[in-house]
Amino acid sequence: MKRNVDTFIVLFVFLMLCSILAKPIRCEQEQDDSATEEVTGKKEQRDSAGNEIIKSKSFASTALKIGVEGPFIISDQQRRPGNVHFHHHMSRLPSGRLYLSIGKERDIVDQERFLLISDDSGRNWLEGDVKSWPPARFPGFGSSHWTYVNLDDQTILSYLNMSFVTSEKGVYQVPMWVSRDGGSTWGSMQSARVEIPGVEDVDFYNPPDWWRKKHEREIKLGFIKPEPPESLRELFSHFNPARARASWEQICRLHDNRLLGVISSTGKDRLSEAVVVQSEDQGKNWNFLSFAARYDPKYLDQTIAHNPTGVDGFCEPSIVQFPDGELLVVMRMGSHHPLYAVRSQDGGQTWTEPKRLSSHSVQPNLVMMQNGVLALGTGRPRELVEFSLDQGRTWSHRVYLPENDGVAGAYGGANSYMIEVEPNRLLYAYSCYNWDEDGADYWLKGHGHSRTLGTFIDVDVGR
Repeated sequence: MKRNVDTFIVLFVFLMLCSILAKPIRCEQEQDDSATEEVTGKKEQRDSAGNEIIKSKSFASTALKIGVEGPFIISDQQRRPGNVHFHHHMSRLPSGRLYLSIGKERDIVDQERFLLISDDSGRNWLEGDVKSWPPARFPGFGSSHWTYVNLDDQTILSYLNMSFVTSEKGVYQVPMWVSRDGGSTWGSMQSARVEIPGVEDVDFYNPPDWWRKKHEREIKLGFIKPEPPESLRELFSHFNPARARASWEQICRLHDNRLLGVISSTGKDRLSEAVVVQSEDQGKNWNFLSFAARYDPKYLDQTIAHNPTGVDGFCEPSIVQFPDGELLVVMRMGSHHPLYAVRSQDGGQTWTEPKRLSSHSVQPNLVMMQNGVLALGTGRPRELVEFSLDQGRTWSHRVYLPENDGVAGAYGGANSYMIEVEPNRLLYAYSCYNWDEDGADYWLKGHGHSRTLGTFIDVDVGR
């Protein structure tokens, strides 16, 4: 009898252990749903905050298999001695060539940048001739440098992220270039016309008193340059030096061949609004269509009350269109604040109320992959990518990217960019910083030297 009891106890313990080990690990709960995932991977090391760094990791479920490869160094101090790596922006030509623009100055108005080119899907990068991508000759304004759209395999439109004032109120000129041979050569600079209602205009080198007062600290610390860069003077010979406080973020070609552009525009209370413009003449003229989102204090996440000055309004919008025609825009609200999303069922004329997501916090980047998976990349405080199989209504998988490349004390969290470089493969480019207590200015002391890292993310859909 005792032997039977002992056998029963051993069997019961064995079954309990099997049940525990077989239970999948649960993802972080999203705003309106939760999901489960099974995680396997090799543990490597911990970063300066004590977070586990996993350099090779895969997520397996009945629907998705996700593998992370990296990080690897795209650009470092040896390539750009003494410079920072900030505000990344990528483009992909129909040929597969990649262009990566990286800010080589701190977060500053008219930030000087350098250009890298890859012809092997992002594995290796060489410094490129800025003439090969015309907007790269000029400084960047805001977190993005340029925006572009492939009309077909040969025709590419590219716009510099600056909107210059005209004599017509609410109408601006945007520098534009066209390639008819897939990006091998480009025509001369043209001017596109765009309507942006309610935006404030500023000549950054001769600003009004209110602007000087608001940005007194930035001016003192050198974030506002006293004189325009030489390349910008060339533009001023063609355009009015005054510009809209608006940032072109992304262009989406719709199923009906209309072009939609999403813009961060400084509006009410000098907070950002997400503006939607459309073109029906292949990008020469852009008419105001709608506001995707306008700031209202009710959207402020009160859980971030310790950072009230971090609210920017709805900015840095990213847009995708799904096969059924629905549009999704995801936007930044502020540094260390949650992202927000809106949807449109009528081609961008009207939008849903902004919905708060669980992801934080800057430069959201939507990619509709060829396999039908929607990816959302963002950063600060951690670089992460989320995945959805239902057009962003729920996010079933989340991947945190390694914050450093093995350098002690390094951290990420700056503006990053993600693009599909091959079928089922994403490349995520982002900054990695090292504090420099002996730095020459407060930026180096607070942010330090930096490098640009890349991480590949493979996303396979189960059958």
